[in-house]
Amino acid sequence: MNKIFYLRAILITLITSICCSYFGQMLLFLINSSKNYYVYLIYIAPLILILTKYSNKYFKTLDLGMKYFITAANNGKEKVSWYFPILLITNTFFAHITGVSVGREGVAVQFGGAVGLNLSKSNFTESEKKF
Repeated sequence: MNKIFYLRAILITLITSICCSYFGQMLLFLINSSKNYYVYLIYIAPLILILTKYSNKYFKTLDLGMKYFITAANNGKEKVSWYFPILLITNTFFAHITGVSVGREGVAVQFGGAVGLNLSKSNFTESEKKF
């Protein structure tokens, strides 16, 4: 296999792990900052859910979560929209601030998938595909 393949794999791993680490630290900070105000912020939660629904419709990422990646892979899309991870992280931040129960691990996996899909090349050789 060529050196560029390994360099891209290392680059994708580094970018994804650094970004996901910062994402987790920001979530912990937001949760600790807003935990005393959940009594008031819970009333904003329906607005956050409506914002999430319509922002996904506006940016054409209606197939939420892993369905978006599966749809992109099956339809032969080369790249996943960069709006998707940004929108996903922003909506997750808002949801955690208002006390909505959403997971953070899935968001990190989907963010890593978006980075990997956008930074990888589309014409892999057979040995690279098996790797």
